[in-house]
Amino acid sequence: MAGSGSGTQPRPSSSISGRVVTFQSSDRHLTTPLAHVKVRAFTRAFPLGPVMADPPLPVATAITGADGRFTLSGLRPRRYFLVTGTTGRWVSLPASGAPLVTLRICRDCMVPLVAGLRSRCVVASGCSGRPSMAVLWRGGRMCGR
Repeated sequence: MAGSGSGTQPRPSSSISGRVVTFQSSDRHLTTPLAHVKVRAFTRAFPLGPVMADPPLPVATAITGADGRFTLSGLRPRRYFLVTGTTGRWVSLPASGAPLVTLRICRDCMVPLVAGLRSRCVVASGCSGRPSMAVLWRGGRMCGR
């Protein structure tokens, strides 16, 4: 057949849309849209934190608008790990329809240096009575600063 090429048709692409909002730990329900932040889609999860060693390359990237909304386009139906800042969440993209996602970022929550250590670490208070950023192993061994 003339013009049939390889005989395979490209699969239609889909998108994931949503918004990024922030909240204070004292009131998780009072949110504010977060403008001009990067949202990335990955096909695998990885440890999140202020220091990310060798993260994979994203398959799609978007920047939120003034209202915190974003759209990640050109995606195939499957699960994606969406990341903004130090927040990540799995989202399934079905063959039909487009999920609406809200990514929530806590403004005053402590972020562990290594996400996998969260369950084994505790936050210590400084001698001045103010919370410190030190994260200690239970038992007193240093886990991060």
